[in-house]
Amino acid sequence: MIVQSDIQKIAGSAAATAAAGILKVGLTDGSGTSISSANNALYIQVRDAAGNARGANVNSSNQLSVSVDGVSATLTVQPGNTANTTPWLTSLTPGTTGGWTPKLENNLGTTVQTVKSGAGELGWYMCLNGNGTNINTNPTYIQIFDTSGTVTLGTTTPVAFVALPASSGANVEFSNGLNFANAIKIAATTTATGSTAPTNNVDCSFGYK
Repeated sequence: MIVQSDIQKIAGSAAATAAAGILKVGLTDGSGTSISSANNALYIQVRDAAGNARGANVNSSNQLSVSVDGVSATLTVQPGNTANTTPWLTSLTPGTTGGWTPKLENNLGTTVQTVKSGAGELGWYMCLNGNGTNINTNPTYIQIFDTSGTVTLGTTTPVAFVALPASSGANVEFSNGLNFANAIKIAATTTATGSTAPTNNVDCSFGYK
């Protein structure tokens, strides 16, 4: 609880309690002119070293205007938005840079392949349990390894695996990617940690960074 005696005067600004539970603070700009607002809203403007205005403000149309590094954007805030009930609607616009790098790994079997030779992230995969018209009627497992060293199937433990259902396939996109500290390596086998090749090698694609 803040009482009147706890309120300190900051750089010439006046402070007072306007009503029970409300602290009213008077602000002044660099020249000593009082800063006020008819609707009791507090507007904060930030300036960079060159004196350019940076900051955010909600206009009379309930739009949030943001200016950072000379780039401005406006977001529409729904009127009457109640916390945890009404979502803010946004839309994603695809960019021409910064996405996942695709890697084709068709005819994948027990020969270990490298998706990325260094640290990175796995963003998505698409795999068919077979190749062409040669479809496996039993599940196939894509073992995924995080090591820069040699992988020995049946001995080296994978950090993850992808199960391809019989006569089918699988695809997943990871929103934020799966992190790999050393490298991303893969192989296809009949079990999650084994070394036996599937009847038919499988066709896959991966996305990584």
